[in-house]
Amino acid sequence: MALVIATAANPTAAGTASAGAQALLAGSMAPIAGAAVFVGTALVSYANSKRRRVTEDAVAKLRAEAMCAKRTSRGLRHRLMQSDKKLKALAEDHRLLKEQVASLRGEILIMKAAQTEAKETQAGALFELRKDMRSKVSRASQKAEQGASALQGKISQLKKSIAMCRSELLAQIATVSEKSASEIAAVKTARTKQAKALTNAHELLRDEMAKATSSQLASMKSAIIAHIASEDAVLKANLDALKNSLRQHVEEMDRWHKVRSGQMLNRPVLGVRVRRGRDWNGGKDDDGADKTGVTIPGNPYDGWVRVRWQGGHENLCRVGYGGKFDLTVC
Repeated sequence: MALVIATAANPTAAGTASAGAQALLAGSMAPIAGAAVFVGTALVSYANSKRRRVTEDAVAKLRAEAMCAKRTSRGLRHRLMQSDKKLKALAEDHRLLKEQVASLRGEILIMKAAQTEAKETQAGALFELRKDMRSKVSRASQKAEQGASALQGKISQLKKSIAMCRSELLAQIATVSEKSASEIAAVKTARTKQAKALTNAHELLRDEMAKATSSQLASMKSAIIAHIASEDAVLKANLDALKNSLRQHVEEMDRWHKVRSGQMLNRPVLGVRVRRGRDWNGGKDDDGADKTGVTIPGNPYDGWVRVRWQGGHENLCRVGYGGKFDLTVC
């Protein structure tokens, strides 16, 4: 029994023990020894199979762990490669960013330099512009003073010429008045003479009627009537001419005394120098806003007047028609 237990416990020593046991128990214990050997062999094979299964399980587990570790190492290697790629990309981006920052710094420096230069140039140009403007203003003021003095001289000359024209016109009006008075006196004298002549003619006619025949009386009567008609025609023509002369001089006086510079021309007065006024709507018919013209005859409508401008162009302008005034007196 001890041999069986020893054999089951240590298979290596089982062979040595079994040889000794065979020698000792060869005779009497042959059946027991065979059974023990069978049992030991079975136990050894069971232990070996169990050890093999355990070993195989451990090896399979180790292999699985190795495969898992391999897969893990592959994933880690892949992640490391991706990380390296990302690090390289980040390094490249960092390098590009550094280059862009350096380029931007250079551009900023260039822009600052250009801005400084532009400020200096602008300051210089502004200084020159101010200097030029001051010189121009001084020249313009000098020209304005000269123009004002020249304008004052022209105004004084114009006033003198207007005064002379008025004096001449008054003298002409006085002369015309004197002539008109003398002509009226002459007409009255002629009428008186005519009346005396008629009286004398009637007296002669009475004297002759007593002596003359009827045919002579008719011829004398017709001659006297013709003489009276001719005298009346002459007197009428003289009176009409005198009236026309007086009307023209009255209109001239009215034009000089009532039409003033800067006022609207509100009636068709002839011979007045004008320019475009507040209600002007003729465009460039006056040859330009700075042009002047003179009112002339030739207007067939009420409230209108014809104007001849400096360029030679003529047109009709409103001087009260529809409440509009196209002209202003110069």
